[in-house]
Amino acid sequence: MNSQSFVYRHISIYRLIMNFLYMGKYKYRFHPIIEEIEKLPSHSKILELCFGDTEIAQFCKQHGYLWKGIDINEHFVKHAQQAGHEAIHADLSALEVLPKADLSLMIGSLYHFHPQAESMLNKMFSSSKVVVISEPVKNLSASKGLIGYLARRSANVGKGHEQFRYNESTLGSLLNDYCKKYNCSIVSKQTLGKDILVNLIKNGN
Repeated sequence: MNSQSFVYRHISIYRLIMNFLYMGKYKYRFHPIIEEIEKLPSHSKILELCFGDTEIAQFCKQHGYLWKGIDINEHFVKHAQQAGHEAIHADLSALEVLPKADLSLMIGSLYHFHPQAESMLNKMFSSSKVVVISEPVKNLSASKGLIGYLARRSANVGKGHEQFRYNESTLGSLLNDYCKKYNCSIVSKQTLGKDILVNLIKNGN
């Protein structure tokens, strides 16, 4: 496995970098996601993939939701476990089946699975009927020069440096095509600063 980028080696470094990228409003990216969770009854099961930080986990713990997280980063998993959360250390690409949940969630990580995004969405829908995706579509990695180079070089979760990022058009095309192919619906779509938040449901039984 390739060496991880320094941003993924400690939660405090990760939060510092994310606060820089979100211009001091990093925690605000979680608020609309929490609003989606709050639509579900208490004690609903929430599965968060590539969870990184524990903002959603902490909310769930405080409000009676049953959170479970999976991440390839052993540092993030250890941090979550020490905080009393049910976190699993695993490579999602290698998992054929995900735990069952009422809502499956991925924040800022779908680009890691390009071009296997369709397969990842299939896994998420096999886990739950409701899928929430929050993905950045305005990225420093698209910038030219040193800033863009450094941003692209800081996205190694352990599988090598990844240059691909979604923009609004490519993410929209992916999700629209997926829903047409697999009979799901986009319930809501919000543009929130750097990110687009999409709520999808599987049609039928």
